Amino acid sequence: MEITIRAYRPADRPALVRLLETLQDYQAGRDPQRRLRRLPEYGELYTAETLEKVKKSGGIIYLAEAGGEVLGCIVGLVQEATPVMRAAIDWTRAGYIDDLVVKDGWRDKGVGSLLLAKLEDFFRAQGCQAAGMDVLIANAGAHDFYARRGYTERLTYMTRSL
Repeated sequence: MEITIRAYRPADRPALVRLLETLQDYQAGRDPQRRLRRLPEYGELYTAETLEKVKKSGGIIYLAEAGGEVLGCIVGLVQEATPVMRAAIDWTRAGYIDDLVVKDGWRDKGVGSLLLAKLEDFFRAQGCQAAGMDVLIANAGAHDFYARRGYTERLTYMTRSL
């Protein structure tokens, strides 16, 4: 079955909500501090917030599809460096991969790679000189996925419960 990658359309919202809920459940199950969760309203709230961030940043959402079934999605934001950032780093515009999720049963079949490649092409077309994302430390699969595609760790966010 051929997998196609296309831009998000408003009619895709229910599928996007389900995918983002799937991602949150997946991450919550791997959170070593057990601080992540998904309340019933999460999907709708996070989807609305995501769509607003994409619109504000000039970003994009791509969906992977096969046989009319939505298999996964990737959310990309475009970030402009502030004057202080430009004085400290070597890019003026960067792509930020906000979310990438592929449905169970479709993982390890190239869907994530197709989505990432399409988003990287978009970032290049927008004049981005770099791309990056935050990855939960305990999500070893995501770390390996991005490392195989040339991404390297640069920062670590550390936290503790109070």
